[in-house]
Order: sequence, then C-alpha cells, then structure tokens
Amino acid sequence: MFFVISGFIMAMAVDYRRPGQALFFLSRRAIRVAPSYWLASVLFITGMLLIGHDFADRRLLDSLTIFPTGASSSFHAPVLWVGWTLAFELAFYLVIALAMRISVNHSEGIRNSLFLVCILAFAGCIYQPENNLLAVFFNSIWFDFAFGIIAYLVWTTLPAYRSFSYGAVFASAGLVALGFSAVAGYPFIESPDYVMDHGVGLIRALWWGLPSALLMLGLLYMAHDAKPETFSNSLIWRLLLRIGDASYSLYLLHLGVVLTFVELMPANQINADLMMCSIVAFNIGLALAAYRWVEQPMLRWLNVRHPATSLNI
Repeated sequence: MFFVISGFIMAMAVDYRRPGQALFFLSRRAIRVAPSYWLASVLFITGMLLIGHDFADRRLLDSLTIFPTGASSSFHAPVLWVGWTLAFELAFYLVIALAMRISVNHSEGIRNSLFLVCILAFAGCIYQPENNLLAVFFNSIWFDFAFGIIAYLVWTTLPAYRSFSYGAVFASAGLVALGFSAVAGYPFIESPDYVMDHGVGLIRALWWGLPSALLMLGLLYMAHDAKPETFSNSLIWRLLLRIGDASYSLYLLHLGVVLTFVELMPANQINADLMMCSIVAFNIGLALAAYRWVEQPMLRWLNVRHPATSLNI
C-alpha cells in the first residue's frame, strides 16, 4: 500500500508541476525524505545501543547511504528497518524526475513515468543483479508503483466511475484479495533476502500490490461520492488528517517505541489488546509532537536555505 500510494501521489505531482522542473522536484523530495530519516536513525541507533544491541558495520553504512550496499544475495535492512523502503522511494523519485525531464507536457510525463517503471519492474522479473544498489532499480517491487500510477490514470481519465457503488466494488475486491493472502500465507518472506529476490517479486506484487491499488481506488471513489460535510464536520476525520500529516514521523518513530517497550517493560498481567492499543496511541501522540516541533520546523529551514529549491529547471 505504501508504494501504491506513492505511485499515485507522484503521478499527481507530475500532473501538477510545470514541465522542466525535474531538478526542483528531486531536490524537494530529497529534503522531504533524507534528513528526517537520518535524524530518526541516529535516535534509533543510540537507543538500541543503550539497551545492549550491536550492529554490523554494513548496516550502519546503509543507514547513512539509505541505498543498500553489498551483494543482493546477502541483503540486510539498515538498522532502522523501514529504511529499505526509502531506497526504493528515492530510486522511484529519480525515475520520475527523468520522466519529467524528457517530457514536454504533463500527460507525456505520466506516460513516460509508467513506461520507465514498467520496464524496471519487468526487468526485475527476469534479471537479478548481484549488487544491491542495482537490485533496487531492477526489481519487480516496481509493479507496486506502476499500479499506483495506473490508479491515478483511472481516477483522472474515467471520472464516471467516481461513485460510491463502484468504490465499494473495488474496495471489496481489494479487501477480499488481501484477506485471502493473509489466510493463504506469505511464502516469499521467509528472510530479508526476499526484497531482492526477482523470483518472488512478481508474486508479491500480485499478492499485495494489486489488491492495495484496488482498495485505495475504491476508498477514493467512496469518499468522492460522499457529501463534503460528512467529513468536514467530523472530529474523527480531522484527527485522521492530522495523523496523515504526521504519517512520515509515525513511520520513522514507531519501531523505536515498540522495541523499547519489548526490551524494557517487565512481564505484566495487563490485557494484551489494551497494551497494543496503548502503544498505538503513544506512537500517534509522539508522531504528532515530532511533526509539529521537529519535522515541520526542520523542513521549513531546509527549504529556505537549500539553493536547489530556487531553480526552476
């Protein structure tokens, strides 16, 4: 779902940006992703070291580079595990920037983005580089991005489908498919190496990526067909929007909270479901605070001071 949403949003970014803004786009995406990840990695590594964990030098290096190093046959995620997904995100941004650079208008930019992403995805089905960095680019995980771009094309070119009934059908199909995969199991994630394994990437994309795209598109249709006041007057909806704003902070910080709890909390008789809900609530509160007092000020400072953001090319 993470990659599918990214494909949808980046297609929208291409559609809304003026042609020739590839470098501007790329610099803003790098500013948005990398500094927060590095800061969260420093906090996470420090915390894990304090409670007795040790890490291989290569995992520490990957935490700095974001892109994985070494051989794809021995892939290991960086210390802050979610960083492996950011390697694919940054690679995706490079491809989107290239598509923007070689395109003369928005429609061509989206088509070129989809074409390049599909080429990399299909190449990943038949070819597995020995180097991890190349394996990020030649990987069938890119089908997830493709599904997101296709969902955006469906959303913009077929407005007649924007109804609650169509949305319910798409969302139901996505949920059923995801439910089936949960029941059937995930035979392709027995070790971290599956991320770079071209033999299971296509199965992964069909098992998770396509249902996620159907679910996302269905929810968009259902929300579009609802009355605006249904959401604008809802306290829960406004809270969800704030959590959405802080979602990157939540994404980066939640592992540290969970692992610290696992390591430091004594055995107790508290209801497990209640404890899980408490951890989720604490994570959301921490993310909202980090977004307001750390992430937002840092991004404002970087966007003002970074010279590349002033280049209209």
